[in-house]
Amino acid sequence: MAKIKQKSRIAKLRNKTAYLKKKRDEPEGASSVDQVFPLIEKLQSTTDLRERSMAVNTVSILCNDTALRKSFLKEKLVKLLLEESLKGADNQLLSQVFILLKILIEEEGYDIGVYVWRLNIWKVILKAYEAAHTEIKSNVQSQDNLSTEAAQLMEISLDLVLSLLDADNGDNSFSEKVFAHIVEDNLTQHVTDLLNLDHAPANVYRAGLGYLFNLCNYSAEFVKTLKKDNGFQLAILEHKATDELSKMYLEGLKFHFFEIEKNQNIDQFLANAFENILHIITPIDVQRQLTALGSLGSGTYLSEARMQLLSIDVGLDLLATLVEYNGTQAELDEYDRIEVNSELLEFYEDNLAKTVLQLWKFSIFQHRVSRVLNNLFWLMFTNKTPLDEVWYQSQANFLKEELMPKLFHVVEYGNFDDFELFVEDKLDYLSLTWVLLKSLKTVGYFSLDDLISLFTLAKLASLYEFSMKLIINNYKQDSEFLLSPYTIQQFFTSLVGINTELALNISSSDSYIEVIDMINQFHIQLLGTCLTVLNPKLRFESKVITEQSNYSAKKVKDNFGTSLETICIETINSFFDIFGDASFGYDQPVFVLKDVGSQLQDFLKSYRTVYKSIDKNKFSSLKIQSEETLTNLERFIQYKKSESG
Repeated sequence: MAKIKQKSRIAKLRNKTAYLKKKRDEPEGASSVDQVFPLIEKLQSTTDLRERSMAVNTVSILCNDTALRKSFLKEKLVKLLLEESLKGADNQLLSQVFILLKILIEEEGYDIGVYVWRLNIWKVILKAYEAAHTEIKSNVQSQDNLSTEAAQLMEISLDLVLSLLDADNGDNSFSEKVFAHIVEDNLTQHVTDLLNLDHAPANVYRAGLGYLFNLCNYSAEFVKTLKKDNGFQLAILEHKATDELSKMYLEGLKFHFFEIEKNQNIDQFLANAFENILHIITPIDVQRQLTALGSLGSGTYLSEARMQLLSIDVGLDLLATLVEYNGTQAELDEYDRIEVNSELLEFYEDNLAKTVLQLWKFSIFQHRVSRVLNNLFWLMFTNKTPLDEVWYQSQANFLKEELMPKLFHVVEYGNFDDFELFVEDKLDYLSLTWVLLKSLKTVGYFSLDDLISLFTLAKLASLYEFSMKLIINNYKQDSEFLLSPYTIQQFFTSLVGINTELALNISSSDSYIEVIDMINQFHIQLLGTCLTVLNPKLRFESKVITEQSNYSAKKVKDNFGTSLETICIETINSFFDIFGDASFGYDQPVFVLKDVGSQLQDFLKSYRTVYKSIDKNKFSSLKIQSEETLTNLERFIQYKKSESG
């Protein structure tokens, strides 16, 4: 099942803006840290609901600062919120507490999610949602003035449920627990019940559709159940959609239903979906909405700005998923090529690429635009129909003018505005650069000298140094630079891919041996470091990570998952590609004279240990890949020996 949803940066932008505004409004010399204890005390002592609500709102703003958030959490903020602040709470206070909990869960992840769950947040959410649901339904049916606070509480309650669903540690056990409660307590039925009201407020309708859309992203079984629900009729709901985000959620739901039914021609469905999505996105004045979001003006303007920007977020996620779906559903020929429908191909070249590149200039959308472009570039790369030369020229320009400056922009550790987002962006640039380098047509627009000027020794050295710190920092306990196993794996898979393509593109000349040598040294270092972290005996002996030599194997697994095993496979395979042909001008001066074969021989025993440690029941595919790589490595070492002997 295709996964559509990605984390949004819009909420982060708005929250950060609110925090910076508060900092500007503080008296000169004042410290935000000084506000932690007074606010904690106010949450504990005040009985006035309005004052308590204001205090919670202030804490929410301050929690956008990492250090302050940690300070609040040390003072048992979560427990205080759920055990003290909610006493006698009205709709407004409940909404404020839920917003704060959502921020904490999204920023801190699994640990806070589990802790909140253990404090019975589910019962609190259900009770709040049911009360809001009853009030909304009663007011709509009696045509009384609807309480905006009840509508907001319903919206925030569903948002908090989705945040809990996303707060997992990689094995999905916590998400499965949350999802089981969603099903068991029939929350979805309450949502579809509200959607069927004739005059439900727009934000209630939008929140309900967003909730269903996100649950469809999570579970294919949920899609099937929803499709069979007679109380949920897409055709009827389409007529009620009045804003961009609701319409975009409906497009997502249509795709999920199509994915399980396939009740029409795939190309026709994709063409209609693309047209509808661009029709929603294109008219939005992005700069105007970003200005409104950053100004923190009236609630109405903020809500409208957030809604329109989120519709672009969801639209870009949908575009990326649909392009990927197009590729995965096509039949491969004997050369692993596909034939993209001619009308879709024309749309990709003329419309889609140009539209999303217009959004590339807005940093808030770059991550999502990168995903669309990455999927699009790979699709075009595997398509066997020749493309217009203008396409390759535009790719070459994008690589040179946009990707290269961003890829090699490295920030010193400790100077990050947001480390996770910085690495996420860097991964995007790596992924795009990799696929563009694989496209020989695109690279053909550069001379050998031009290509090397984009990847100078100094630039590569800086990028490699930064990259190795990612692994070492992920190894350190309680590191503030901790990344997910998926991010680590994708980062180095893309980087090794770039190195391999770069080496192969300059293999025809012996004038760039220094570049090949640097790539080789980095791959040796990367493979050695991964094997060291994976092997307890080597970890103990390592000079690089001696200070963490007593680090538990469980912590290593928690921080890396199976990412290092995958990186080992990709790196070892890169040696086969780069040094597979002795006729390459760099083979003798690099592989032979630098004794790369002996270094690989030294790694063989350690890699065999890693292979044996992979659980074939849990990771059958990885086990098979590792066995194949081990066999090929043994053969490659012998082959290179015979080649030189």
